[in-house]
Amino acid sequence: MPRTRVCDIESLITLSPNAVIFLFRFLVGACTLQVKGAEMLGNRVLWGISTYLAGLVILDRKRTATRIAGQFGFISHDQLWRLAKLFGDIGLAINQWWIHFLLCFDLAHGWFILDDVLIQKPYAKWIVGLYNQYDHTQNRHVMGIRLVVVLWTNGKVRVPVAFAIWHAKEFVSRYRTKNQIARLLIYKLIRQGIPLNESELVCDNWYASKANLRFFEYLRISVVTRLRKNAWVTLDCQRIQLKQLANLENISSYHYYRCLDAYVKSYLVEYPQVGAIRIAVVKHDRHAEPGRIKFLMATQLQLSNPQLVQHYRNRWIIELFFRDVKQHFGIADCQARESYQVIFHFRMVFLAALVIDLVTDRDSAKTPLTVEQMITNLRTLRVITVEGSPPTLVEIHADGKINPFNWNILINPVRTYLSANIDDHIPDTIYDINIAA
Repeated sequence: MPRTRVCDIESLITLSPNAVIFLFRFLVGACTLQVKGAEMLGNRVLWGISTYLAGLVILDRKRTATRIAGQFGFISHDQLWRLAKLFGDIGLAINQWWIHFLLCFDLAHGWFILDDVLIQKPYAKWIVGLYNQYDHTQNRHVMGIRLVVVLWTNGKVRVPVAFAIWHAKEFVSRYRTKNQIARLLIYKLIRQGIPLNESELVCDNWYASKANLRFFEYLRISVVTRLRKNAWVTLDCQRIQLKQLANLENISSYHYYRCLDAYVKSYLVEYPQVGAIRIAVVKHDRHAEPGRIKFLMATQLQLSNPQLVQHYRNRWIIELFFRDVKQHFGIADCQARESYQVIFHFRMVFLAALVIDLVTDRDSAKTPLTVEQMITNLRTLRVITVEGSPPTLVEIHADGKINPFNWNILINPVRTYLSANIDDHIPDTIYDINIAA
């Protein structure tokens, strides 16, 4: 008897692990709708950016251009570095498109944060910006790249607007300190039309130098920062150090704020070469930032104690941002040596973190997902194609279960965060996105 041919179901099913690339391609396209001049980008350029972003999110280690190109196959290693020449300028990394994208948000309901981060590269030798620097987290010197970053956030979306690499004095023709780089970044942003005087600038005591404060005052930028305990101020015509100011009155004269879980007392003082400021002495502070006694400063004299302390605590968002780009987006994985390649990698890491923020629903009644949870969910996405049926987006869980997934769920937060109407540009299925070169 002839043998009956059994249909092999596996031959009818195609399972693609590249679903995230299509998601990023849509999100990059949606972002470019907000950006003046971005329509000049070709489809191949957008697919190259999407592939790099997908590699940064999906790969769990060694997120290099070579491995990203080999993993997905949409674009070659050489094409990625040609993209880097287009976007990875070696000057101050102020992206014109990001500036226009930032202007889509209500800047009055957010704040700017100024800080720097050390990207450790202990085994590298020939990378631009790599120097032996002191790491305060480890209390020792390490090889790494120092970035000065200006970030805007409204507590939900984090937009790294500008950054620059700090260079050691003996390796550049014109040396700039981190404070000089910070002032230059702020000045360039204002020249590009960012109204920093409508928001607030928050920084730590490293960027609270008198030169910086006078510069920010000249630009009419409100500042909330932290001062060192040995700083001198004038209180009631008496010159006094802040550490002495903390000992003027005992803890019973301080006001305990339940919302802050700390004791606070503020003073109106004169800061030499700066002018009138408000100083808040914070004791028994249990916030994540170290220091049981903090001396906070605001150039806005009308701020209340809870407002001043909470505005400074908003600075902690940039510390969480630096942690995320190190742990989840591979900012230290770049093995390229040229300036434009290193700058391009940093740009893409920052953009990947921004895109993850855009697809994370933080307004939901449920507990919002963390960055790690969101990335884990994205890694489970697959595109499954059965012969004779349209492609379907599914989730594959660790126990082998395959559940259909409505990809519009990922798009809903984007509708909330972006001011322009993107509904006309949302495809019915993920495969309706134009993949043609």
